[in-house]
Amino acid sequence: MTASAAKAVPASRRTRGERAGIDRARIVEAARGFDPDTLTMKAVADELGVDRKTLNHHVSDRDTLLGLMALDAFSDTFSAVQVAAQGTWQDACRTFARGFTDSVISTGVLVEHLRVEESLATVALEATEAVIEKMIEAGFDDESAVRCLALLTNICMAFARDIVSISPNQESSRLQLLRRALEGRSRADFVNLSRIADSRVNTYTERQLDLSIDVFLNGAGVTFLDR
Repeated sequence: MTASAAKAVPASRRTRGERAGIDRARIVEAARGFDPDTLTMKAVADELGVDRKTLNHHVSDRDTLLGLMALDAFSDTFSAVQVAAQGTWQDACRTFARGFTDSVISTGVLVEHLRVEESLATVALEATEAVIEKMIEAGFDDESAVRCLALLTNICMAFARDIVSISPNQESSRLQLLRRALEGRSRADFVNLSRIADSRVNTYTERQLDLSIDVFLNGAGVTFLDR
């Protein structure tokens, strides 16, 4: 059989995606070169030199692909998070929280496609085990440790999404919204809010994240350990 004839014989035991020599990792890598807002499955397929059906063998639709890209960006950053064996449960939670927050922020405009599901949990498995271990050692039971870590994760996710939603030089959007809401209203009726609207309090900084973490730690300690 000639080389050209061999190429013409279909590889019946291999799937369409396998014949094309692509997998999810290659698809995500190719998709990184596109603006997420205008990304299309056809554009990625063209970049890889395959047809749309071949791409769909690995990734069913655009939304799924954007989710994979968000998870990939998160994983790149979170993989460096190390929860020290030394230190307190508070130290472990702080390390986890800051690392988780930075990793969510690193996804940028893809943040809305980052979902707390099995794939994300798998990426955070080692760090989560280390934090839970520190909490159990400190006196938390399994349920309270899991509930507290879920709360901390939600706090970090919300803060990170806030950061991604504003441009680096944009003034606090909360203050802007407050000022617009107060327009045309008597300052005498809203003394406190008017004073705050005149301030320069920025709730999109590390100071805000540190406050959130501290409030969480104090509350968790009082609720579950100081009884």
